[in-house]
Amino acid sequence: MNIPFPSKTTTKLKKKNYYIPSATLLGGLFILLIALTAFLWRLASLTNDKLSVSELVTKHNMFLDSPWWQSPAYLNGPYYGLLHATYAISRNVFFFRLASVFIGIMTSLVVYWLVSQWHGYKIAILSSLIFISNFGVLTLSRQANPDQTQLLLIIALLTVIILINRYPNYWTILGLIIIISGSLYIPAAVWLVLATLWFSYPVIKQTLAQLDRKSWLSLGFINLVLIAPLAYRLIFFYSNKQLLLWLGYNLHGTIAALSEYAINLGNNFLDLFIHTANLAPTLSLGRLPLMPVADSVLIGLAIYFYATHFNNYRWRALLILLVGGWLVTGLGVLSVFSLLPLLTLSIGTSLTYLLKEWHRVFPFNPIARQTGMLIMSLAILLTCFYTARSYFVAWAYDPSTSHQYVARRL
Repeated sequence: MNIPFPSKTTTKLKKKNYYIPSATLLGGLFILLIALTAFLWRLASLTNDKLSVSELVTKHNMFLDSPWWQSPAYLNGPYYGLLHATYAISRNVFFFRLASVFIGIMTSLVVYWLVSQWHGYKIAILSSLIFISNFGVLTLSRQANPDQTQLLLIIALLTVIILINRYPNYWTILGLIIIISGSLYIPAAVWLVLATLWFSYPVIKQTLAQLDRKSWLSLGFINLVLIAPLAYRLIFFYSNKQLLLWLGYNLHGTIAALSEYAINLGNNFLDLFIHTANLAPTLSLGRLPLMPVADSVLIGLAIYFYATHFNNYRWRALLILLVGGWLVTGLGVLSVFSLLPLLTLSIGTSLTYLLKEWHRVFPFNPIARQTGMLIMSLAILLTCFYTARSYFVAWAYDPSTSHQYVARRL
């Protein structure tokens, strides 16, 4: 099964066509507009200006009357910093949730950029629409929940891997340091950070060898400043409980932990593709899975493609991060929502493959070729409409949802 994706050599030879500035930019602006609309529309009024129990916990951690090194908010520190910034503008439910909205929009744009670089702006628009309208993305991006940082985690690390291999210079090393340092504040992210460094180690080593001493000192200083608060907290206020939380480990017992780990992996798979098994009521609707049936079929096709093209660096990185992320979620802390951006990239791969197969059947018929794209677009738009409606209508008016929102004032 071969998909004629452009190789790195082909990409360099066709550098002008690779970016497609006007079309890609317009597509990005369109996705930005859709993301703003989806994440901001009735942000507070959809829940009658009430906060859920989990949001009250977030608020409590945010204003806990103790030094930061004794507060649970030292983990997910970047999120709580952003939360303080938005909440300082105005103390209401809308601004309290803006931090999650911002991360959701950033993740949507990163997903669009990655898919557009690999499969073109048309497939990128369709894939981004699937991501934005996903029930899990909508629920998490419209609540004040520190788990929202996990939505951006793996996709940001993948972006770093791609950029540092494509543009090995000082600035990509700087971006690597910033993203990895921020990621380390997220529970369980350390394992994915290690995977990122393993993938990028040869390029990092070669690039650092070409930098002068001034660049080395500046990178080291920035890294020290960003990571110092977390290192100080872990070293000088060490406890087994906080270390295990940072590692993402929330299993109990010794032998029993293995069975609990396997159960977590199974439940996470069920949450994605079969039915929700262990998600909070505010993040689920009945027992519906996070991925609709059509998306699940496309993801299965993409994973098969990745496995059969494992020698390709890009697909190998995607598959390992996807499987590795799923394995880390079994430890009990990393949320299954962290896998949604990668699964969306997989959908983009499947859409490209199906379109290439359609073009192979009709190589010289422009009407048939355009018809294939039209049919695919209509099918995806119907799926997006279904998932968005399940959130804005079914979820919003579900009695089990309304019971979870209790406080009208911050």
